[in-house]
Amino acid sequence: MEYGIETAKRLLPDFIWRALQMASKQLVTFSILFITAKLTTPEKFGIYNYLIAYTFLFALIADFGISRAITKFTAEYKVKDETKINSILFNSGIILISITLLIIGIILVFGELIIGNHHDMIVYLIPVFIFLPLSSLYDGMYSGLSKFKKLSHISII
Repeated sequence: MEYGIETAKRLLPDFIWRALQMASKQLVTFSILFITAKLTTPEKFGIYNYLIAYTFLFALIADFGISRAITKFTAEYKVKDETKINSILFNSGIILISITLLIIGIILVFGELIIGNHHDMIVYLIPVFIFLPLSSLYDGMYSGLSKFKKLSHISII
């Protein structure tokens, strides 16, 4: 029983920081949605939601589970060989950026066919397409290093 209490005391701060990170991400998303709903017409808000749906679909596809693999390998190499952690981050970043640029290229070339009438507005979401996989990459790295407080601070900013 004593071992369980010590483990809980050790893991509780990490849990609280991770919960704060997740809550802050959801709060920012809700705030943007609320502000957009107040400032735009119903038609523009519908277009906005249509494009955001494509953005979240992209987020599902773009990660390819790399962030979970980074969490696993970072935690593993933290114990075995810390010098390999930077190479994991670099190589995974190259893979994610390559896949992201490929998908952005496909969307730009075949945008009208894929998205429809409002394909020209997808250009405004290109920064989101780039930063979404990279944030997932850092999420995996900091989770693997058990630096939940720093990860929470990055997410809040």
